[in-house]
Amino acid sequence: MSVLLVGNPLASANDLTAFRVKILKENNPTEILFEQWDRILSVQLASSKFAAIYSGTISPFVYSHSEEFLAKFVSSVVPGGYVHICEPILLDENDNKANTVPGLRSYAALIRDLKLAGLIECKATSISLLQFADIQRIPAIKDAASLEGKVAQISVTAKRPNYEVGASVSLPLSFAKKSVKPASDDKSTIWKVAATDNDLSDLIADDSDLLTEDDLIKPVIDCSPNSVGKKKACKNCSCGLAEIEAAEAEKEKAAQVVSKPSTAVVTSSCGSCYLGDAFRCSTCPYLGMPAFKPGEKVQLGGNLLKDDLEI
Repeated sequence: MSVLLVGNPLASANDLTAFRVKILKENNPTEILFEQWDRILSVQLASSKFAAIYSGTISPFVYSHSEEFLAKFVSSVVPGGYVHICEPILLDENDNKANTVPGLRSYAALIRDLKLAGLIECKATSISLLQFADIQRIPAIKDAASLEGKVAQISVTAKRPNYEVGASVSLPLSFAKKSVKPASDDKSTIWKVAATDNDLSDLIADDSDLLTEDDLIKPVIDCSPNSVGKKKACKNCSCGLAEIEAAEAEKEKAAQVVSKPSTAVVTSSCGSCYLGDAFRCSTCPYLGMPAFKPGEKVQLGGNLLKDDLEI
């Protein structure tokens, strides 16, 4: 297992040696490769070689990891390997949005850039507030006094996903035609649905579950004068409403007027009934009768009223 250790131009040789010993105790790597910070972008790092990369972890570190640095680390670490970085950040998100210090970002912006570079499981392992003397060492900060108490140093660990860039995997797709089960000739089973069917049991609701406690309460009919709606006497009424309804019914019965049959003379609606069949309608009641004068009673004379057959 190989580990890449990125040096710090401001660190001493003793700090570098102490951190190498720490890596040997924690990871027990087969080799530790060392490269200076200012040479990372110019040298060619092996692709997918290092199980872990440590950058900015040797204190004091005053630089931020740009997108180019993060892309270089992601391509050099093995799938499933870890990248450990440490850098100064702005504690106030508003300072980050206002770009108060070009080159410095907030914790949220750092995590966003790590994820955009292709790393996952990004989490902070430690954070500490920088003193005024340490803030003065940061090249991006021009006015250290105005940012005292607003800058911290954070350590973040992120993981590369367990696949290579450009890796492909076959999906279990089948384009073969599925066999269709022949329809049953028994049409009586088409509309039968069993409640115990595995596909339908979850869709059938219990009727009792649809009722609430208020639905189970028997409604009480109130026929008092203060009740809502039209008053109606109950069966076996004892409040006197039944007698009132009976009296009202008698009044309505007495007020009814019996209509008498009309004695008006029936007149012709077309005015042509008395002229004969040539002038009568197809539904005329006088059809087949002889012509008559208006108002005259039609009488059949001669033997028209006698039977044609004599017995």
